[in-house]
Amino acid sequence: MIDVADELGIPCYLFFASPAAFLGFMLHLPTLNTQLGKLTPEFDESETELAIPSFSNPVPRKVLPSFFLKRNGDDGYSWFLRHARRYRETKGIVVNTFQELEPFPLNSFSSSDIPPVHPVGPLLDHVGPAEWLSNRSQREMITAWLDQQPTSSVVFLCFGSMGSLSVAQLREIALGLERTGLRGLMEGDGEVRERVKEMSEKSRMALMADGSSNVCLEHLIEELMAEI
Repeated sequence: MIDVADELGIPCYLFFASPAAFLGFMLHLPTLNTQLGKLTPEFDESETELAIPSFSNPVPRKVLPSFFLKRNGDDGYSWFLRHARRYRETKGIVVNTFQELEPFPLNSFSSSDIPPVHPVGPLLDHVGPAEWLSNRSQREMITAWLDQQPTSSVVFLCFGSMGSLSVAQLREIALGLERTGLRGLMEGDGEVRERVKEMSEKSRMALMADGSSNVCLEHLIEELMAEI
C-alpha cells in the first residue's frame, strides 16, 4: 500500500496495533540483522543480551519472538524484516498506546530517520466480542460461567494469535499457576490491583480534552489537514 500511496501522491500512515516497545523492536530489526548476520550455534545457545532502544534494559536473546530465533530457517523472518524496513517510508506511525503507559519506548523514537510516532490510544473495540465468537449460545454460556465465579478468582492467559503449546507445556503452565496461588493475586487492595486501577485512570485521562492521547490525535489531524 505504500507503493500505491506514493504513486497517487497520498501520504501513507501506518497503524501499529501492537505496543510501542514492539514497534521499537521492529524499527531496530534491520540494524540487528546487520549487526548479527546469520545465527551461529554458539549464539543460539548463548545467554547474549541485546540492546534495543525501545527497551529500558538489555533483552535476553531467548525471550525474543520466535521468528527472530529461527532466522536461518526463515519461518517468516524475511517477511518481518521487509516490513520493518518499509515502516520508515511512511509519513507517520499511529500506535494504539499512550504516553503514560509506555513513556520509555515512546521517548526513544527521536532518531531523524524514524517517522513521527502518534500514540492515540487506548483504542477500544466495543463490538469485537460478537465478531470474535460468532456462536452466541457459546458466548452466553462462557459469560454465565464467569458470572458464577468468585470475584478475582479467574485468570485469563493469552498467548497471542500465533501461540502454540504442547500438552507438556500446558501441564507445566497449569502446575505453575496452581503453585503460585494466583487466586489471591488480585484480591483486596493489593499492589497489583492498585497498579491496575492507577493505569486504568491514566488511560481514561489520556483521552480527555487535555490528555496526552487527545493532544497527539489533534496534532495528527492538523498534520493530515496540512497534506490536503
